[in-house]
Amino acid sequence: METVRGVYDEYAGLLSGVFSRLEAVSDAQKAQRESYDRQLADLRRQQQQWEQQRAAMELELDAMRNWAMEMREALGQQKREAELQQARWVEEIGHMRAALQQMASRLSDQADDGRPYRPAATRRVQRP
Repeated sequence: METVRGVYDEYAGLLSGVFSRLEAVSDAQKAQRESYDRQLADLRRQQQQWEQQRAAMELELDAMRNWAMEMREALGQQKREAELQQARWVEEIGHMRAALQQMASRLSDQADDGRPYRPAATRRVQRP
């Protein structure tokens, strides 16, 4: 019986060792799992922050695109207005050139006739 008792004690010791090793492995796995869970939680927080930053940057990009579009439209309007103004100036300068040519022609005609030049406002109208 003593042999059975010895074998039993030996197996009990071995089983106790196996169980303690299993507990140690289980504790190590539990600690490692907790570590992985913390890392995963950190990564999820970081991902959430990046997604928030991305959303904010997309909003800012849309705002900048809208602003650029408005500026392009405003620039186009100013360009059209400048072209109209330039056309008005060209027309006005053409009228002034024609008036100057007409005045020069009158002066030339009067100089050829020997009469002194008198502006239209100072000329006397002779009545018959």
